[in-house]
Amino acid sequence: MRPRPFPPTAEHIATLPPFAPLAPACIQVPATADECAQAATEIARHAYVGFDTESKPTFLKGEASTGPHVVQFATADRAWLFQVNNPASRAAIAALLGS
Repeated sequence: MRPRPFPPTAEHIATLPPFAPLAPACIQVPATADECAQAATEIARHAYVGFDTESKPTFLKGEASTGPHVVQFATADRAWLFQVNNPASRAAIAALLGS
């Protein structure tokens, strides 16, 4: 078993070069079951993957969020946005998080 690395310090992060944004062509939004499965396979091939969620905002006091609505996985050069309301996306998300 590989030892777990310690998270970087704020000082270490400050020394890193700025991250260039991804070009739109590098961002995929898989929609079909095949696209979601292919995206999950590609993502699973990487040793390190970024992960984030997004939710629609709430505007009323006491209103509960129904999110997350989008789950994003990203590598240094590609990103995949899975829409949670899509059953094929949910299957891919579950497989990736379970791995």
